[in-house]
Amino acid sequence: MNGSRWTFHSIVALDIHTAGYKPLRGGTFVKLPEFLSRKQALVNIKFRNETTTKEDNQSFKSCITRALNPVERDSGRISRILRKQAESLNFTGIEFPVSLKAIDKFDRLNPKIAVSVLGYENSIYPRRISKFKRESNVTLLLENKHFCLVKSLSRQCSSQSSKDTHNK
Repeated sequence: MNGSRWTFHSIVALDIHTAGYKPLRGGTFVKLPEFLSRKQALVNIKFRNETTTKEDNQSFKSCITRALNPVERDSGRISRILRKQAESLNFTGIEFPVSLKAIDKFDRLNPKIAVSVLGYENSIYPRRISKFKRESNVTLLLENKHFCLVKSLSRQCSSQSSKDTHNK
């Protein structure tokens, strides 16, 4: 328009198209589908904040802590002792609920732990595989914005690969 002596008169129409972006994050407790829970290969931790009756968005922290401190009975329960042990992990700069991208940061901040994440949609599939092999390799399942600890990947995936009962 510079030098052409044309002038701008009006806008006849304007279309703006937007899309909401909600990154995948692990949050509060979710009851697992029967197919996932009946094999007893997952630990679904119900984490309640002691100061309120509201559920906390820290399923990732709970699962990592439980993986590093396994128990036979009541593995889905987080005790005060376990909460104190969670404080020894480095979560600097990680927002809760934790996104898949933030797990990369967690891997870098905690050099003894490697975290891999699986997803479930008609079958179990990898969502994030850690680049590291470390002292503690933790596998989590992200189901409906909630992290669960995978105790036995072989048991959980057995019906996908074969009909026998042997470990894969």
